[in-house]
Order: sequence, then structure tokens, then C-alpha cells
Amino acid sequence: MAGSVQPPERESRVEPGVSELLNSLPEGAILLDSEWRIVLSNSAFQRLFSATPDQLEGQFLWEGAGAKWDVPELRRLLNGFGKQGSCSAKDQLSINTPSGTRFFDLSASVVQTRAGDRILVILYDATARVHAEESCRQSEDRFRRFVDSLTDYAVIFFDPAGNIVRWNSGAQALFVWNPDEV
Repeated sequence: MAGSVQPPERESRVEPGVSELLNSLPEGAILLDSEWRIVLSNSAFQRLFSATPDQLEGQFLWEGAGAKWDVPELRRLLNGFGKQGSCSAKDQLSINTPSGTRFFDLSASVVQTRAGDRILVILYDATARVHAEESCRQSEDRFRRFVDSLTDYAVIFFDPAGNIVRWNSGAQALFVWNPDEV
């Protein structure tokens, strides 16, 4: 791959204990140098992308793991990273992995080492949450359409304070008030 280099020996790239610390994390984690090369990846990250350390380490982030990381949202987040010294994704990143599209929340921080500043990137797999949120939205939409289709019944929704927050066309026909008037 263009721009890739062979990683130096592992012992010279990271301080003692860093590899063990990263591998103790259940989330995927990588350590980057200031040029966005992967210095170290933990086993969770390697499993996630079906890649070996040799396929990742020493590669530019955008090229590692078969260029799965060449994602515009990730580039935008990390390009603003230098100004702040840390970042986190407010929106999920969607990345294609060997097991399908996954959604991640991202956290990145500068870590000072004897070898210089490194960037620690931790990926929190949000795939299950994203799918659950989408399922909930679909369920709410189906329920809303069902309630709106009931024209012979008045269905009224109240907030905890007892205020009407929504009602269906059956309630509108019964009370002869528009939703704006309620």
C-alpha cells in the first residue's frame, strides 16, 4: 500500500505495560503516532476487523484494516482533534467490518509517552443500541399510525402534569377542536 511502512520492533514502539493495558480493554483500541500511523492495536480491535497486528501496525489509520477507516466522519473528527487535544463522536460512525456494518461511538485522547505524544482511540460498539433505537422508532411510528387510524374512538395522550399532548382524529371529531386549540 502506498505510504505504508514496516513497523519497528514492538518493544521500541511502546512503553512496557502499554500493550497489556490496551489488551485488557473490552473495546477496540488503537494507539496512533502524530502522523496517524497505527503504533499498537489491541486484540478486541484486531478481532473486530479480522486483522493481525502485522496488517495494522505501521499502517496509516486510513489504510489499516483494508481501508475500512477511510470514513469522512472519522476524518472530520480527527482533523479537529489537534485543536482540542481530545474528541468524541456525538454521532455514531458507521464502518463496514467483515461481520457487516457496525456503529461506533469514538473517544480519542492524547497520551504522552517517552516516544512522544500518541493518540489513543477507543471504539465503543454502539451497534446493538443503534438497532434497538431504530426498532423503537419503527414501533412508535406503527403505534402512531394505528392510533391515528382510529376514527370511531377518541384517544387522548396526557403528560404527567395532566396536559393534553396529543390526540387522534376520533377525539377531534368528538370534541370538535383542532389539535392547535387543545
